Amino acid sequence: MSTTETSNTTMSGRPAMFIVEVLYPFFPSDKQHLTLSQYEKIKVIETHKSDWWIGEKANGEVGLFPANYVRRVQDMVEESPRRREKTFNKPVTFDPKKTNTKTVDPQLQKRKEIASQLGLGTVDWDELMSDEDEEIESDDDIVPEKKPSPMVTKTQPSSSNSPQPVATNQTITTAMPAGGKFVTEEAYEKKKKDLQEALQKQMEDQMIKQKQMEEIKKLKEELLKTKTEASKGGEEKSTTPRTTPRGSPGLSNQEVQQLMQKQQADFEKKQKEMEKEYETKIKQAAEKSSSNSTATTDMQKTIEKLKQKNTQLEGQVVTLDKSLTDVKQKYNTDVRDLSQRLKEQKDGSIKHMSTKVIRMKKQVQAIKFENGFLKKEAQDMQKEFLNAVQLISSKAMKKLLDGYKDLEDQYKKEVKERRVLYNQLQDLKGNIRVNLRIRPIIPEQDGQNPETCIDTVDEREIKVSDKEGKKIQKFEFDNVFGINSTQEQVFEDVKPLATSILDGYNVCIFAYGQTGSGKTYTMEGSPSNRGVNYRTLDELFAMVKERKGEYNYEVEVAVMEIYNETLFDLLSKEKTKLDIMLSNKVAIPGLTKYKVSSSDDVRRVLSQGYDNRAVGNNNINAHSSRSHCIVSVFTEGINTYTNQKVSGKLHLIDLAGSERLKRTDVKGDRLKEAQSINSSLSSLGEVISALATKKSHIPFRNSKLTSLLQDSLGGNSKILMFVNVSPTSESCPETLCSLGFAQRARKVEIGKAEKNVTASK
Repeated sequence: MSTTETSNTTMSGRPAMFIVEVLYPFFPSDKQHLTLSQYEKIKVIETHKSDWWIGEKANGEVGLFPANYVRRVQDMVEESPRRREKTFNKPVTFDPKKTNTKTVDPQLQKRKEIASQLGLGTVDWDELMSDEDEEIESDDDIVPEKKPSPMVTKTQPSSSNSPQPVATNQTITTAMPAGGKFVTEEAYEKKKKDLQEALQKQMEDQMIKQKQMEEIKKLKEELLKTKTEASKGGEEKSTTPRTTPRGSPGLSNQEVQQLMQKQQADFEKKQKEMEKEYETKIKQAAEKSSSNSTATTDMQKTIEKLKQKNTQLEGQVVTLDKSLTDVKQKYNTDVRDLSQRLKEQKDGSIKHMSTKVIRMKKQVQAIKFENGFLKKEAQDMQKEFLNAVQLISSKAMKKLLDGYKDLEDQYKKEVKERRVLYNQLQDLKGNIRVNLRIRPIIPEQDGQNPETCIDTVDEREIKVSDKEGKKIQKFEFDNVFGINSTQEQVFEDVKPLATSILDGYNVCIFAYGQTGSGKTYTMEGSPSNRGVNYRTLDELFAMVKERKGEYNYEVEVAVMEIYNETLFDLLSKEKTKLDIMLSNKVAIPGLTKYKVSSSDDVRRVLSQGYDNRAVGNNNINAHSSRSHCIVSVFTEGINTYTNQKVSGKLHLIDLAGSERLKRTDVKGDRLKEAQSINSSLSSLGEVISALATKKSHIPFRNSKLTSLLQDSLGGNSKILMFVNVSPTSESCPETLCSLGFAQRARKVEIGKAEKNVTASK
């Protein structure tokens, strides 16, 4: 873009720095700023780093305008015909005093010096750099901005630190060329990007060329330096007298001449090589410059073609805009006609529909009124019906509940009286009381959902089917505690019997059954849910406290174990072996007895004894007790009024497991233990059978267990036996054996128990 002759002085009398062209329109809100129209020329009077410059329009109006809305197109000083600078978003420093001085770019001067050294004086660097600027500026000229069009809209650039353009409908429009295809904005942007990349590559090539020139210059200096040194060396050798250092062999004139010739030849060879390399570098630089000039020419031709095509497209856009205006006008006319016709039809339809709607509304109101009346009447009838039903139901239900409650109270009363009479009959007959307790299913021991063989009929009767579920047998007991029974329920039945020792009776309570059937749980329980042993002693101390004003009691506790037919004292430090003396009473010399006065004392004593008990594992239970454990409680009370002494004794016995040897699958010491246990339990069974059949000879001396229980089983004692069984079909054979033993025990009559009362000395 060439410059034109322009006055350096503005109409206001102030000197102009340069001329700029408006890129984007600007519409200010006050009179201090200039209104800018696109492509308008402005003379710049003063620049400022805030990007707000002072300028003068062609009509003489002076004011502020944004620097990033314009571009510099002409200086007030004479420059190279095609050399200029871009001024987007950057203030230009200009000194009015130097308007007659030609500005020389130092970088351009350096390029010219390098070109002259390379012999490239024909390259016009002003033209080359001007071409580069024109390629950059042509990005804004390829597709000029036109009037608003619905095709493609390009948003104007803005800067966050500079004034923003006023929003307008300014657009860049592409039109359809003669070939029938649109030149889209994407194609334009692609071509623009290609040109920018080519320019970037050209600049990189220039940088590479500059480096090559510096290398060539350096190489030339080295070559010149080498020639100078070579010439100086020859002169020095020719003028320096040929002397030989002392002590070294001398050289003849011929040898010195040959040496100098050889050195001269080496210098000339190196000089030729460096000149050849220098010429090669010069040639490569010239070829590179030629190729760059060719690429620049091709780009200029492409830009010209695009400008011509754009001119053609502008004409087509005008034609298309006119056609579009005609179509819009026809469309608006058709729309008005259709709207008018639609309005007329709508008015008629609305009038007809409104009449119909009014009539229907009246009908709906009448129906709603009638429906509300009927609904209210139905609700009233429903309330009356519900009240009548509720009244009848409440009376009938009250009558039924009252009758059920009377029946329930009468049943409970009869059950209580029946139990009292039954216990009195048992006391008169002296029979052994037998309670059955069925343990719950234990998944870890029985598996998930095992088959069962026991059905509870009522609180005194059960039915047992064999393993195949065919044969069914019935068994009766004094009490049946099912799988859901609790420790509290079990003890409630035991409590009157156990606490009778304070009245001077001898009592024996023992648990019988196979291993894993719940004997130890029934007698001892767990720390969180105590069994018969602990609960009995707690109840004894509670009653001792109640009778404190009438009786003074002393309570002693002993813990023993029968293991392999040997009686051990579990409270002695060395687990002493004990003997049983049989006479009128059972006596155990050397037995350790601890005097206890509270429940805490009892827990300490029992804990010490249980820790010393023999425990082993078999195929049924990993922690099976391999011995009979006997907790003996001795009480002695003095009546403070009559001075009578009452003595009582309570045996709480946890028997060892009663399974058959084949099922335990044990060997060695465990086999010997099992044989001893079975022998002891067999002796107990023989004693029970002899007592049931009232034989003249009772074999109490056949085992330690029966010897210890002689004064209990032989008479003057109250006996309660728990039979513990497993409900699974797998344990059915063992269960039937235990139930058969219990039925024999129920037939034993030992006579009525009597109190042990003596006059105190």
